[in-house]
Amino acid sequence: MANPVPVAVNKCEVKEIFDKNLKTAALKLVKATIKTAIDGVKGLEYDEKNKQGWLLTVTVTSVNVDDENKPTTLEAKVLIGAVHTAFKGFTATGSSKASGINAKKMEDEVAFIVQDAVKDTMTKRAIPQMLKP
Repeated sequence: MANPVPVAVNKCEVKEIFDKNLKTAALKLVKATIKTAIDGVKGLEYDEKNKQGWLLTVTVTSVNVDDENKPTTLEAKVLIGAVHTAFKGFTATGSSKASGINAKKMEDEVAFIVQDAVKDTMTKRAIPQMLKP
């Protein structure tokens, strides 16, 4: 049986967010979410020190609310760029939107909406690309 291909997050960043003070919250769960998504996949393994397999760049391209004064809807968009040291790379995009958010717990809301967008993008778009022969 072949060794699993290592996967690591090389870089995480936030491009656009409605409140700059929430950047840390937006990135809070990104690596853990990717690790969880990878750990359950045969043929891949998450290895933070990886320099020879898949290297991922996660960009939270935007986090926006419908109304900054009285937000009720929150949307996050992500872009995951992947480069393999022996293959070509790819990009995968995704988003998540939630209604009925709690404006008093905006840090948690932002963290979870970004987590949801990353999880969805990894499982539906990125991982299938990584597993292609």
